[in-house]
Amino acid sequence: MAERRGLDTGHAVVVAGEVVVEVRIGRRHIGPEDFLDLADSGLLALDVDREALAARIDARCAAMIEAGLLQEVRDLQERGYGPELRPMKAIGYRHMLPVVAGSDTLANALEAMRRDTRRFARRQRTWLRAVPDAIWMDPREPSEIHKRVESFLDRV
Repeated sequence: MAERRGLDTGHAVVVAGEVVVEVRIGRRHIGPEDFLDLADSGLLALDVDREALAARIDARCAAMIEAGLLQEVRDLQERGYGPELRPMKAIGYRHMLPVVAGSDTLANALEAMRRDTRRFARRQRTWLRAVPDAIWMDPREPSEIHKRVESFLDRV
């Protein structure tokens, strides 16, 4: 069961696999009940080859570090954002904290970040496999995906 969270304007939160959306516009409250009826929705899941996904995850983690993740975490800590905060426990951020503190190497942090991201992707895949109405499609066949989406849109 999803728990409700206090949200700022325009934020959506996923808690326990459910999307909770709340937006405040002036004094008007817009909640999940104001959005599309779930009967008018569909779920397409992309069935990515595990080895290809692992390679993409590994490359993405390295790219995040090359793009300045370590410096970003260092800057956040200098501004007073500590490891006890939930965002600092996210994949990537939590892996850079020991490097900033000088208690781990960047190479070790990168490997741990890759490992944890692959585990997270595996949990997401397991969760999606349990969704009975999910339609699994091959991402290497975009024309088939487009056909499926167009067919769905023609029905709603």
